[in-house]
Amino acid sequence: MGIESLPPTAYAAIVALLVANVLIYKFVLKRSEKKVEEFMTTPVVTVTPSSTVMEASKLMSEKKISCVVVEEDGKPVGMITERDINNLYSKKECDDTTPVSKVMSSPVIFAGADSNIDYVVRTMIKEGVRRLPVIKGGKIVGIITESDIVRQLPDLIPRVKKTMGWDYVDPRVTREMEDWFKKNEGKSWEEMEKLFPKWYSFLEERNMVREGERRKVYEIVKKEFEKRQG
Repeated sequence: MGIESLPPTAYAAIVALLVANVLIYKFVLKRSEKKVEEFMTTPVVTVTPSSTVMEASKLMSEKKISCVVVEEDGKPVGMITERDINNLYSKKECDDTTPVSKVMSSPVIFAGADSNIDYVVRTMIKEGVRRLPVIKGGKIVGIITESDIVRQLPDLIPRVKKTMGWDYVDPRVTREMEDWFKKNEGKSWEEMEKLFPKWYSFLEERNMVREGERRKVYEIVKKEFEKRQG
C-alpha cells in the first residue's frame, strides 16, 4: 500500500509527528547546543588563596551566593562553598583565620566559554559538581551552575542523567567504596549491611550523594560486594 492510499487521519498523524519532532529539536535539542557564555553568571565573585574562611563566608552572605571561586592571577585555582565552611566549622577543622587555600576544593574543573551546554551538564554529572567556573582567553569570565541551566532548559539535566545509566553515581563514591571495602576486608555481607547506614551518612556529610540516592547506592555496593566474592 502506497502513502497516497492512506486515510486522511493517517496523514494528520504523520504531520503531527513531524511537527513534534521539529519542535523538540528546535526548543530542546537545538537549545542545548547553545554555548556556556549565553547562560553563565557574571561577574564572578572571587577571593584569593590567602583570604580567610571568615572573609569568604562574609562575602557569600553579602552577595547572597553559596560559593566563591578562589582566583590567582586571573585563573581559578579552587572553590569553596557555604556548605564546605559549615562542615569544617562543625568538625572544628578550621577557624576564622584559616586561609582559604587550606580548605578549598582543588584542582578546579572548569568549562570554556564556547563549550556546549549539553557537554557541560555531562561534565557536571560525571564529576559530581553543580557549578563550573568559565574560562575565556585563559582568564575566568563567569560561572555556570546547575540552577542556571535548569532555569533555561529544565528538561536537560534529567535527560542527560537518564542517558548515562541508572547506576551512575558521583565518582567519589566509587573511590570511597574501595576504601570502605579495604577497611572491612573479610567481613560478610550481613556485617557490611549493618555498617552501610553509617558509611552512607559519611557520604552525605561530604555532599557526595543526592537526595533519593540511598537505595541506588545500596544496590551498587551490594552488587559489587557479591561480584568480588565470586
